[in-house]
Amino acid sequence: MLSSKTHWNNKIFDGSKKAEPRDRYPTHANIPFIVYLYDSDMRKITGEFECIDIIDNTNIEYIAQMTSMSVETVIKYIDHSRVYLWEIGRVREYTKLRNMEEFGLNWPPKTWVYVD
Repeated sequence: MLSSKTHWNNKIFDGSKKAEPRDRYPTHANIPFIVYLYDSDMRKITGEFECIDIIDNTNIEYIAQMTSMSVETVIKYIDHSRVYLWEIGRVREYTKLRNMEEFGLNWPPKTWVYVD
C-alpha cells in the first residue's frame, strides 16, 4: 500500500500517470503485484493498480513523462537520489472507499508498506 495525494491518484485513475516514482521498491514482492492507493487527503484507500515492472532510469525527461510531473518537479523530488518507477498496469478505482484497518493497519503508511 502506498500513500499519495488525491491529485496524483486521480492521474493514475485517468491514465495520465504511467509510473509511480519512489526511492525504494518492495524487493520481496513478485512482479506483477497489486498496489493499494491510500489517499492521504481523504484518509481512505481509493483504488489499486497492478505494478507490472520496476524501472531504474535516471533520465529526468523520461521520469517526467512517465509520472506526469514537470521536469522541475522531478528535479525537486529526486534531489539527487535514486528513483525507481513502479510501472502502472491495470488500474481499479473503488466506488466504495476502504479503510486501512481492513488491511490490518492502524496508521497510514509514510510512503508505502507491505500488506496482505
